[in-house]
Amino acid sequence: TKMSRYSINGSVDYQRTFAGHKDRMLTLSYLISTTPDKNKSLNLFTADATSSALSLTDRYSDVRNNTVEHTFQVDYSSPLSKYFSLDTGTKYILRNNTSHSDYYNVAGEKRTYDSDNSMNYKHSNDILAAYAEMTSKLKAFTLKAGLRYEHTWQNVEYLSGHGENFKLNYNNFVPSGNVSYKLSEAQNIGLAYNMRISRPGIAMLNPYVDKSDPTARSYGN
Repeated sequence: TKMSRYSINGSVDYQRTFAGHKDRMLTLSYLISTTPDKNKSLNLFTADATSSALSLTDRYSDVRNNTVEHTFQVDYSSPLSKYFSLDTGTKYILRNNTSHSDYYNVAGEKRTYDSDNSMNYKHSNDILAAYAEMTSKLKAFTLKAGLRYEHTWQNVEYLSGHGENFKLNYNNFVPSGNVSYKLSEAQNIGLAYNMRISRPGIAMLNPYVDKSDPTARSYGN
C-alpha cells in the first residue's frame, strides 16, 4: 500500500474602519483550501488461499480523493447606540468533493480494469449563509443574541459506476446566545449557547466499496 495526503490553505482579507466611528468595521475575506489524497494498494494471495470461502483473488486499487473549497465572506459591525451594537455578515461557500476509484483484477503481471467495481464520483455543496448578532452592555452585564441562516444546494453525480444522480436543497437555522457578568477587571462569569453544522468529507460520503482487503470492506454513505 502506498498513501499520500497533503493540504493547501490560503486566505486574503481586507478590513476597513471608518473615521469618527472607531468601532465600525467592514471586513472582506476569501479562503481557499484543498486536501488531495491518493491510496494505491496491491494485494497478492498464495495459491492455497483460493480455497477460502472468501474471494481471495489478486487485486489492485487506485483511489484519488480531493476536496476543494472556496469561501467568500463579508462582515460588518457597528454600534447602534451607547448600549447596543450589531454584527452582520454573509458567506458563500463552494465545496467540491471528487473521488476517482479504479479497481483491477490481477493475473501475474497483467492488471485488468474492472468497471463494475470502479467508480468516478462527484459531490458538490454550494452554501449561502447570513447571520446577525445583537450585543447589549448594561453595567456589568453583557448580553448577546444571534441567528444564522444557511441554504445548501447539494448535487451528486456518478460519472461512472453504479449509482443514481440526485440533487437536494435544504435550509438550516442556527441560534446562539450569551450572557456574561463582569465580577472584576480580571474576572467574568457567563453562560453561552452555540450550535455548529458539521459537514462530512469525501471519505465519509464516497459510496465506492473498497475491496482492496477482502476481509475488511469499507465504504461511505
